Amino acid sequence: MNRIFILIITVASANAAIPWSACENHKCLIWNNTTTNCEVKDCWKYDDTAGCERAGAGFIPALVLQCIPFTGFFGSGFGNMGRWDIFNWYLMADFLIPTIFLCVVCCCWCWLCKPPEPGQEPLLGGTSDPSAGFTILAGACGCVWAVLLITMWIWGIVVIAGKQVEAPWTSYNGDKIMCPLV
Repeated sequence: MNRIFILIITVASANAAIPWSACENHKCLIWNNTTTNCEVKDCWKYDDTAGCERAGAGFIPALVLQCIPFTGFFGSGFGNMGRWDIFNWYLMADFLIPTIFLCVVCCCWCWLCKPPEPGQEPLLGGTSDPSAGFTILAGACGCVWAVLLITMWIWGIVVIAGKQVEAPWTSYNGDKIMCPLV
């Protein structure tokens, strides 16, 4: 009977001496054979008192900025979380596309403003006033631009609220990684 008791004590103390056993109690820690130490998994943070917690950019500030129409049209929710690639798409939609539309409208305006040569019929179905064509073209370009901005604004709200986009984060060892929003 005494032999069994000693055997159980020996097995329990041998299990406590295994160095990676401290990592097994926490879901965010992983054993590194190179450093012979526990390290935190990517997109996690570890505190001795709080334990394991998800790490990453917060989605609440990004969502609030994206929901406000003025800031949402500029994609500031994506800028807040550090997604400069998506933020740049918003800036292109806000500034580059209207500039292209303006150039197209100005070129068409110059073409339409040209007075008809003698013996030619005026453009736009018999009227010599090119403002009707300009109004139609400018209105169409404005409508396309407005639909694009509203669509991108709503898409940004849906993507951020659904946490479907990842944000840049610095890992435990200092590498730049992408983590889900928290």
